[in-house]
Amino acid sequence: MVTAERLSDAWEADLAPDPAPELLLGLLRNQTPACAPARAALLAGGTGRINDRVQPADQHANIYTGRIEHTRANGIETIGLPEGVSALRALGDRPVRLAAIDSPDHCWHFVLFVAADGGSLVGCAGVRRSGAAA
Repeated sequence: MVTAERLSDAWEADLAPDPAPELLLGLLRNQTPACAPARAALLAGGTGRINDRVQPADQHANIYTGRIEHTRANGIETIGLPEGVSALRALGDRPVRLAAIDSPDHCWHFVLFVAADGGSLVGCAGVRRSGAAA
């Protein structure tokens, strides 16, 4: 079973470490409620990574629907997770890739849903890590 402490590890196990921060910063232009805090986390020294593998958006939507249920059932604070899933559903089977940002204090984990060509952001969501003060 995936615990709240391991959510980020289970979500993006295939992500490559440390892409150019400029790439991630360029994607985060306040399109979603989680963009500003994700951008702030990266600018404050957070770590980012991006997955080279692409998968159909609807597959990610199905997985992250379960994550919405898990976070709600366990009282885990999120930012923009339902909106991110809606954006994925709207894309149907078009391919997307994942990227992630962890805040420097490790209190927040952000997942970015990125168009397959890496040129645009589909959605962004943040999850407060277990034990992080509200």
